[in-house]
Amino acid sequence: MINHLKIKRFKCIGDESFTFKNLTILTGVNSAGKSSVIQSILLISHYFGEKKFLSENLLDFTNNRNKYLNAKEFSIEIDDTSLTKNIDGTNKQGSLLNFTNEQDIFYLSANRLGPEELALYSSENKIGKNGEFIFSYYEQNKTNVIEKYLIKSANSDTLQSNIDYWLSYILDAEVELSTERVAASHVKVSYKFNKLQAISPDGLGAGTSYVVKILIVCLLAKKGNILLLENPEIHLHPKAQAKLGEFFAFIANNGIQVVLETHCENLIDRIRYEIYKNHINNADVVIYYKEDSNTPFEKIEVDGTGHFIRENKEANDNFPSSFFGTNLTELLEMG
Repeated sequence: MINHLKIKRFKCIGDESFTFKNLTILTGVNSAGKSSVIQSILLISHYFGEKKFLSENLLDFTNNRNKYLNAKEFSIEIDDTSLTKNIDGTNKQGSLLNFTNEQDIFYLSANRLGPEELALYSSENKIGKNGEFIFSYYEQNKTNVIEKYLIKSANSDTLQSNIDYWLSYILDAEVELSTERVAASHVKVSYKFNKLQAISPDGLGAGTSYVVKILIVCLLAKKGNILLLENPEIHLHPKAQAKLGEFFAFIANNGIQVVLETHCENLIDRIRYEIYKNHINNADVVIYYKEDSNTPFEKIEVDGTGHFIRENKEANDNFPSSFFGTNLTELLEMG
């Protein structure tokens, strides 16, 4: 797991330090640098773990130096291990154990594939660059028993039963995922939805296909693993977004480190409520908010009653107003 991350002159980040908790949330406006934090972790994982699925663009120094500062090098530190890159090469110091992609770290990008009736099959990969192998992993492991502390289904302790439990709970409908290997290279995907059988992914809202991949990635994890998830809420309605926040609190409370990059107020508010209900300790949650590409991240914590704590501000203070498109004043103005 990650305890401390320090980034210098990488992309639009100048010199910043982050303390990571079991549940770490990165949020703020578009193109401010949230994904850059996740990319810094992936980059250091590439050099200290197995080299897998990292884009050539992220390996290129010129593309990733801080151009605002005209940086001649950048560095990334995780705990006692550091990576420094410049135009001449790469320098590594320390050893980063248990940091191999798709073994210790699982990453699902914002560019992940949506509805797929035929998904690629692989006996080696779990996720892939854009989530293209997730249904393959599921097909091979759906009847396996998941970790005891992740079991929520009353029907069974298998991956399949627990995926269906969370899928139905989050979408507020009777939903079951079905996969079948139909060729050496492909898996067929369909759903049972409110008693209708064999519904194509294209016959349901796109949110179903997007969220089920999130669920599979989270339930394949074990204690000490790191999940890096971008925009998990996409294509979900507000109630489902909130329930997804409940799901993440459950996962993080069971020793799996979850790092979320999100724009979703509903998801964040539900995590606050999970803290209030003592389903996760407030000390295990931290939020980093970035207002624009030229300002540093603001660290925001949550107290035991679910209220925000902002540095140099009182407890119960509101979330940064720039996060919202419509504020209370505007709603009251409408009457």
